[in-house]
Amino acid sequence: MTIGSAGSAVVFGAAGGFGRLFTTLLGDGVVGVDLAGELHGDATDPDERIVSLVRRAGCVVLCLPEAAALTAIDRLLGELAPGALLIDTLSVKTPVAARINRDDVEVLSLNPLFAADLGVRGQNVAAVETRPGPRSRAFIAELERAGATVVTVTADEHDRRAALTQVATHAALLAYGRCLVAADHDPSFSTPPQRALLALVARVVTHDPEVYRRIQADTPHAREARAALGAALEEVGAAAADPVGFEALFASVQQALEPALGDLAERSRRLLAS
Repeated sequence: MTIGSAGSAVVFGAAGGFGRLFTTLLGDGVVGVDLAGELHGDATDPDERIVSLVRRAGCVVLCLPEAAALTAIDRLLGELAPGALLIDTLSVKTPVAARINRDDVEVLSLNPLFAADLGVRGQNVAAVETRPGPRSRAFIAELERAGATVVTVTADEHDRRAALTQVATHAALLAYGRCLVAADHDPSFSTPPQRALLALVARVVTHDPEVYRRIQADTPHAREARAALGAALEEVGAAAADPVGFEALFASVQQALEPALGDLAERSRRLLAS
């Protein structure tokens, strides 16, 4: 079975980064819809032309910001043909799962754990199989053939893991970036690890701030993740007063990184040498 065999695949937000990426992934027979694209249409307030496309589609992909995507799910879910596949790409999953009230369609909730400009190959994609079936399995297989590693989780597992993977990571980078605001930052007075960290800070702040804000504001366990980050900073300071305690802190982090510790250390060496 092909993903869109009941009709064309429709990608909303087709002019955006992930819209273009998924349009390419789906191949022939894709109709791209966007507020600014070749085929103008609004998934949150679709006219009869757009509704007709959705009714005929074997696969509908929502590459939209959260508020628009959730409204689109409410508006379009009832228009899907039985057996059709609905895909979203939101960073928070429990609100999506709560909106699915049909058992005769497939629903695959994806979170590409990378920015679209990096491409799929070598990247991780989290997948919540809200209503699995042959089309969703075929789409996951396409992602894997394109070189992605797909990690299947529940909606709650996703949001708990994302609090560490995304919320705490972005918060740490932005907090370090804020340190630069008050300091007399001199690029020539820097170490290789700091330059790598600055590069990651730059990576974040040159992308859409609303995407990062929504992750901080909407992830259910975000507050706990930021609190854990703050507590860990205090723990580092306290451990520095005791050589034995500081060595134990190092050992605990090393253990947390196993069994990938050696590979990660080699990756950092290559990164810092470049």
